[in-house]
Amino acid sequence: MLDPQLLRNDIDRVAGRLATRGLTLDVEGFQASEHERKAVQIRTQELQAARNQFAKRIGQAKARGEDLSALREEAEQASSELANLERHLEAIQAKQQDFLLGIPNLPHESVPAGQSAADNPEIRRIGTRRQFGFAPKDHVDVGAALGQLLGQQRQQRHQARHLQHEQADANVVGFCTHTM
Repeated sequence: MLDPQLLRNDIDRVAGRLATRGLTLDVEGFQASEHERKAVQIRTQELQAARNQFAKRIGQAKARGEDLSALREEAEQASSELANLERHLEAIQAKQQDFLLGIPNLPHESVPAGQSAADNPEIRRIGTRRQFGFAPKDHVDVGAALGQLLGQQRQQRHQARHLQHEQADANVVGFCTHTM
């Protein structure tokens, strides 16, 4: 996942690097979401500071023996608004997280622009390409075949161990009944 700070600070460069891969970044959508996040986060921080001030003022008013009902009502309204804003901020951040997870890694500047591996230039070749007397299998097919074989072997070992534990348990039970 890309660092959100990279998009906040240099979104045009990110969009340009993604364009070399044939991808389009929704710059306006991200910037609108970021603007909303900042506004909500600032308001949330203001309300948190106000909540702390209300607690301090209520404590001082209580020490002086003053009526607390008006202060408590204001504090509850601020707390209610704060709770709503915190939920809204979490939703915005989750939306941004989903957006960031959908962005692939940026290709290095040395990577040539292109749509597929066929667009990459061959820089050098060492040795000659191997020639097989058969059609080579894809590594995925080989792995699947090995996985099935290894899976069967693993299952046989598990069954053997399970049988050994059952026999050991039976021996312990037999020993206990004979010694009593």
